[in-house]
Amino acid sequence: MAYTWRQEISYRLNFKKCIIHLQADLESLPILHRDEFQVKELSLESGKDLNSWVELLNYSYGDERSYDINKAITEIQNHLFLKDLSTFLVFYNDQAVGSVSAGVYKKNPKIGGACRICVHPNFRRRGIGEFLLLYAYNFLKSQGIKKGESVVAIKRKGSIFMHFKCGFYPQYNRKVVQFKEQKRFFFVRLLALYKLRKYYLKYQKKNRKLFSPEI
Repeated sequence: MAYTWRQEISYRLNFKKCIIHLQADLESLPILHRDEFQVKELSLESGKDLNSWVELLNYSYGDERSYDINKAITEIQNHLFLKDLSTFLVFYNDQAVGSVSAGVYKKNPKIGGACRICVHPNFRRRGIGEFLLLYAYNFLKSQGIKKGESVVAIKRKGSIFMHFKCGFYPQYNRKVVQFKEQKRFFFVRLLALYKLRKYYLKYQKKNRKLFSPEI
């Protein structure tokens, strides 16, 4: 679809959807055990699985894109920058409460990535997002992948801090990131990196206070 020059400028100015990069050494990531959850790899042959996933996608990303089963399948089979995707559904008492996909970068299959972390709105603030993130990257580690990279829109502050908590760190060097095809004006990317740096400093400061020994 062709964009008008106004749409192109609006896209390049969109700070909230400007992506930032978070990386991690997968060997150092913790494994989060949650015995109350059951994890199942999504089957494209299962209409029940697909319907559950579409519902979770729309809960989490419906403000950006409306999903149906065909769009969901396309998301798995032809992701923008990841390939060999495995998608996992997390159940609590037979209800799908979360999902995540994991694969390797088309540009560099030695680096893994996770995408579409979704949590049912009735089950948020229970640590499910953290569980999903660590499950995805530990799955990649079990496949022999040693390094991971997540791409997150700067507006998703909660997801960014969740990555910090799981052991991810900001990657400010554009030369070493795997996905950089998103076109934003230079000053918009610079502002996003400035915001990311502030978030990371805030996270570090908070944790120093939590774990500093009493004098």
